[in-house]
Amino acid sequence: MRWRIRLLACLSLSIAGLLAGISCRENSIENQPEEAHAGASLPLPRTEQHGASQRAWLGGKGNAGDSGCCSARLKLPLSHEPAWEWSYSAAEFSDANLNSLLHYDGRLFTSAYCPQIAVLNTTDGRQLDNSVRYAPLGGGLETGREYFTSMYLNPNGLLLGCDNLGRRYCWQASGSELALRWLRSGKADKNFLGVPVPGLSIATFNEGLEAMKLEDGSRAWGVPVLLRNRRFRDNSNMVASDSGRLLWCSGYGDMEAFDGASGKPLWAAAGVAAMRNLALDPAGEHAYIAYQNELLECRSLEDGRLLWDFDWSAQIPEQERAALQAEMGPEELYRARVAGLSASADSVVLSLYNGYCFSLSSAGTLQWKLRSDSMLYDALLLENAVLLTQFAAIPRSEQRRLAQGDKPLLLPPWPGLRSRLKEAQIDVPDYQPGQLNLTYFAGQLGGVALAVRVAALDPVTGAELDSHEYDIDFRVGPVPAYNMLVAGGGRRLGETFKASSKEPRILQAFDWLEWEGT
Repeated sequence: MRWRIRLLACLSLSIAGLLAGISCRENSIENQPEEAHAGASLPLPRTEQHGASQRAWLGGKGNAGDSGCCSARLKLPLSHEPAWEWSYSAAEFSDANLNSLLHYDGRLFTSAYCPQIAVLNTTDGRQLDNSVRYAPLGGGLETGREYFTSMYLNPNGLLLGCDNLGRRYCWQASGSELALRWLRSGKADKNFLGVPVPGLSIATFNEGLEAMKLEDGSRAWGVPVLLRNRRFRDNSNMVASDSGRLLWCSGYGDMEAFDGASGKPLWAAAGVAAMRNLALDPAGEHAYIAYQNELLECRSLEDGRLLWDFDWSAQIPEQERAALQAEMGPEELYRARVAGLSASADSVVLSLYNGYCFSLSSAGTLQWKLRSDSMLYDALLLENAVLLTQFAAIPRSEQRRLAQGDKPLLLPPWPGLRSRLKEAQIDVPDYQPGQLNLTYFAGQLGGVALAVRVAALDPVTGAELDSHEYDIDFRVGPVPAYNMLVAGGGRRLGETFKASSKEPRILQAFDWLEWEGT
């Protein structure tokens, strides 16, 4: 449904009152005092059901336990018509793509590098709210210079946000309204993480961690991270188990585990290369780390012991490896690109941007591998299927050459893609197995997506069970939300050839999941 035109001229009186304690005279966020806004006592943790899980699915990364596995069953065959569709324009919301899409208790929360937060009803896509939530420093808002960089949800119904000045917000997401509980100023170099440690949220900065109390945003503890590489921010990642144990891993491979309640260091280890992805098993006992050097490790979260590793470089034929390297330049360009990593109790699925997907048992045995005919975005583990998200795209730098009839690019023979190319009078030959073109690296080259497809795979064999081709560009998701799988955030694919920023962005929801509970 269409969004109502936003009111940029004012903030609600309730937010204005809450923010009265912040000085409007300061120009630098670092000069602002640490102000918190008191609220009612925190609600007790709620039991949320999604599929067979007792935890809410909080966002696109995965469930509250950071495993990336959704325990709902996928409905087969897949329906090809959206259950609902929602769009927004620059005038109504933002001229950017969505940067957050989170689910809690039947509602979706989203922002798009703008000062607003929108709330949608999961069942029908109805817009429940679309309000400016950014706290101005003085003279109101200057369009385009105030925006939220990220948002996270906590299992007890709190929505946490970080803006472009490093300030941290906390709203009550459960209940009828999105009410501000507290606002804290902070350093702009901090990255706000909503890992589900009971009663706390975590911020990372250049050389350490800081835990904040969810009750009022005050500091609970802080610790430095002192491993062989102290550059904390570069590609760092963190996961948290249900027991509250934190695991941080840097982009350089260093890792350290902490007790979430106290910040006490538990163990540290040096990884084998730069870290590219990180996940836990649903029980929170094992950590999976994917490295740039084509190695996947499984470690005990209790003491850091290496349990097994898997070298996926041996799974790519030398002839294809040579062709990939010649086509893409340095070998690091393709092998470093881990698309997704998710773990169930029984298996681990690793997907790569270059089209490969591997399924391993929880003991590290290779169960099956797949060579896709396109770039891979992610692989979502479900109870009865693996949902593989695939991309096909043409880099902007190649569109003119293609239109002029020079050497054509290779693309997969998906029906929707073929139809759109034919309408645009572009002729592209069918994909040939064993070949991969720069066509697929849209994320790195700033390309335009031509097709987005999901394939439902048998989790035991990897055989394709069903597929669906989206008619929208793909920027966020897929996010499970009760019986819906929501994805999109870009433009309708037929409009990508127009290269117009005025075309609205789209979200689509499909009734694809079977869940239990009320």
